[in-house]
Amino acid sequence: MVRVRVLLFAAFRELFGQQRLDVSLPGGSTVEELLSDLMERQPKLRDYLPYTTVAVDREVVARDFPLTDGAEVALLQPASGGAPVSIALLTEPLSAQRCLDAVRGAGSGGISLFIGTVRDMSEGKQVSYLEYEAYVPMAREKLRQVVDEMMEHWPVQAVAIEHRLGRLEIGDDAVVAAVACPHRAEAFDACRYAIDRLKEIVPIWKKEHGEDGAIWVGGPTAATSTPAAERD
Repeated sequence: MVRVRVLLFAAFRELFGQQRLDVSLPGGSTVEELLSDLMERQPKLRDYLPYTTVAVDREVVARDFPLTDGAEVALLQPASGGAPVSIALLTEPLSAQRCLDAVRGAGSGGISLFIGTVRDMSEGKQVSYLEYEAYVPMAREKLRQVVDEMMEHWPVQAVAIEHRLGRLEIGDDAVVAAVACPHRAEAFDACRYAIDRLKEIVPIWKKEHGEDGAIWVGGPTAATSTPAAERD
C-alpha cells in the first residue's frame, strides 16, 4: 500500500472543496493511477488534466512516475495570466503523446511537435550512445525563460517540453517540444525558436560515446575525451 498526501491549490482546492487529500493506493502505483483515483472522486478534474503539471516532493514529474509511501503530491495549474506550460527533465523515456495532450485546446489551430532523437553518426564518426547531464534547478528556470521569450514574440497558447537525462541509446528521444498557437506558421516558428534557444542557454550537456572514446560536445577534445578501452 502507498499512502500519499495530495496538495490542492487555487481551482483544484475549489473543485475538491479542501486543501489536501490523503490517498491510499496499491503498491507500485504511478502518478497516472493517482489521477485516475482523483477523477473517480471528482469527475470534473478530467477537464483540467491537459493543463495540469504534477509535482512529487516538490519536483515536476511525468505521469508514469512511481509513487512512494509518504510522498507529497501537488497538482499545479498554469500561473495567472499565462498559457499552460509543462516542463520536465526526466531519466525515463519521453512521451510525444503526453506533450501533445498537454497543449491541445479548442482555440489551437496549429500544433507543432519536434522530437530530437539520438543518431548513430556525429561529424562523420560512429556514435554508440549518449549521456546527458544537467544543472537541474537552473535548467528548469532557463526552460521557463525560453517559454517566456516565445510568448513575447508569438501568440503561444500552450507549451510542453520534455528533455531526457542519463544514458540514451541510438534511436531514443532526447527532447520533445510541443507548441500550440492559433495558426500553423506561428506554431512552427515558436517551436523552432524553443529548440534553438534551449541549446543556447539551458545548462544541459551531452557526452558522445563512440569507437574512438567519449567527448563532451562543445568542450576541448583533449581535455574531455576518454579512450575507448576505458569506456564501460
